[in-house]
Amino acid sequence: IGGHNRPSLDWDSPRGTIYVAPEGINGQLALTPQLASHLEDALKSVEPFRGKEKDEFELNWGETIYLHQEDDESSKQTKKQQQPFRRLLVRARNQILTDNLPQDVNLDLNDCGVELTAKEWHAQLQQSTVTTTKPSPLILDCRNTYESDEGIFQNAIPLGTQTFSDTWDALKDKLSLQKQQNEEEQEQPPVYIYCTGGIRCVKVGAYLKQQLGIQDVRSLRHGIVGYERWINNVEEGKKKDDNDDAKNEAKSL
Repeated sequence: IGGHNRPSLDWDSPRGTIYVAPEGINGQLALTPQLASHLEDALKSVEPFRGKEKDEFELNWGETIYLHQEDDESSKQTKKQQQPFRRLLVRARNQILTDNLPQDVNLDLNDCGVELTAKEWHAQLQQSTVTTTKPSPLILDCRNTYESDEGIFQNAIPLGTQTFSDTWDALKDKLSLQKQQNEEEQEQPPVYIYCTGGIRCVKVGAYLKQQLGIQDVRSLRHGIVGYERWINNVEEGKKKDDNDDAKNEAKSL
């Protein structure tokens, strides 16, 4: 797409990297809100996204940032940020995520467990911390170590991987340890999985179900990014309610 030539891009041009593979499309982009809306509409007009409902197709947008123009010295003095990406690239890959699984392991990515919204995930994890029923659910952080070190959900167990290819042995180890700790339990507990944006959990969920025999797999839709967005919206909603309450109290004085 000609994105290699950085000077040819305007300061507000779309930038980032898009990977295209037989198993899907993944990308990290910085766009203006107008272009983001156009992109979503364009994707919904092509197969296999055409006719999808909102809960079946939704782009996972991160935070909104405010950019300064690269040639505008005055705007650089403000708190506006620089473009997070230097160029726009579209690359073809054999896989979105290199997994290094054996060639005889063919995962059905449509069979990867249940996706929970951030609200559902939050409610279920809160319930698991107060319930005394056994066995307790297993919560796995499927990110790499450098990501998990930034923080994890309460009671979550990091896989401790350096790359995505390390995931499969790590899953076997964590599940084996969990089985030893719950030898007397007849019922298999649900396994909750999460990652940064939800992409890794599609393949991890499929592997847990199809290769390791875990029947109840639940993943966090849109990962940490989506969860943070939901939390921020909840907090903004509370602020609005508090402001409305304050205004109503002022009127009644």
